[in-house]
Amino acid sequence: MKSKVINERDVVKNVFNDRWSKDLIASHVAGFSLGIAQYISTEFGTPQVHEDQEAIYVISGTGEIRLDDEFVHVETGMAIYVPAGCRHAARVTSDQPLNVVYAHASAHGLDRLGLNVM
Repeated sequence: MKSKVINERDVVKNVFNDRWSKDLIASHVAGFSLGIAQYISTEFGTPQVHEDQEAIYVISGTGEIRLDDEFVHVETGMAIYVPAGCRHAARVTSDQPLNVVYAHASAHGLDRLGLNVM
């Protein structure tokens, strides 16, 4: 696998009703990706469900994340683990956007690279 450097300003935004996101590092071969998102709506958007696991780190703002039927308050400095298959969505609970970094990882991709996953 080859190293690569990506600058956020060179990545096109994916725009949704409740947020925008940028997939900064997207590697379906290795089973890992990294991106940023900004939530702007005070209403939950359409829930997302992924076949892989996701980690979310709040870099600024406050909000609420729905994880299946659980609602969790989130704020700057918090990390959230979203297991594979979990329906999730986020919303803003203040007058400022909720900015996050997210990463997806799949054990299947790591298996293809010959790495053992516990």
